[in-house]
Amino acid sequence: MRLSDEEAAVAAYIFGKSFKRESDETDETDETDDTEVLVRAHVHKEIALTSTLKTTHVHEEVALRSGLKTLMLGKLVFREVLDMVVCMLTEEERCRTEWTKYWFLPTRFSIYIPIDVDCHWILLVVDMDKKKLLMLDSLPVSSKTREKMMKLIHKMMLDKSFYDIMTPAIAKISEFEIDIPEEGQQEEDMSNDCRVWVASWMMLHKEEDHYNVKVDAIARLRLALDLVMKSYNSIHNDIISKALKAL
Repeated sequence: MRLSDEEAAVAAYIFGKSFKRESDETDETDETDDTEVLVRAHVHKEIALTSTLKTTHVHEEVALRSGLKTLMLGKLVFREVLDMVVCMLTEEERCRTEWTKYWFLPTRFSIYIPIDVDCHWILLVVDMDKKKLLMLDSLPVSSKTREKMMKLIHKMMLDKSFYDIMTPAIAKISEFEIDIPEEGQQEEDMSNDCRVWVASWMMLHKEEDHYNVKVDAIARLRLALDLVMKSYNSIHNDIISKALKAL
């Protein structure tokens, strides 16, 4: 992947001296502040109070440098990185359409849910319109994992907080078709890539061939740059400016 000067500066600012271009021969000590906030997102969520009355709730999510540094190859990615991916995609969808088509919870839309199963992350896509459960896992799905997932989904669907107030009825898991694609389940054992797989699947959900995602050092770097440099991050201009000054 060829980086622009701005992207290279931001990458160096995120990862410190652990990120070097071929022309960078310095051996200076990495003195970056891991507690610095690099991403600050304000997430807007529409809440239906009645069939005709809505309100908007805004909450803030932040990501520290320490969290983004876990996107270095081989590291176990922090949960806050996945949370920030959800914030980024939700805000992009909110700005693109009148209704948040892929992230709000009315019955006619799809719900994307990252789920932790024994420290291994998978992505569950609940298509309420087609009554379909799509389970995306970067490793082959074992019968034990499938059983745990079915219990979790059943419990989730029985919880009224899962639904928008306008939802006419609680869904039954027995009515849903379960789809577990064989394509794309290619994570190397002990690679710690499962959360990056989940993030990639969410980001590519509109692509026809989104099951076949490739996770490597480039994918991890691209994700870090997107999280910091895109406009949903209310401080992205400040971070880019700091990164360029730090060169």
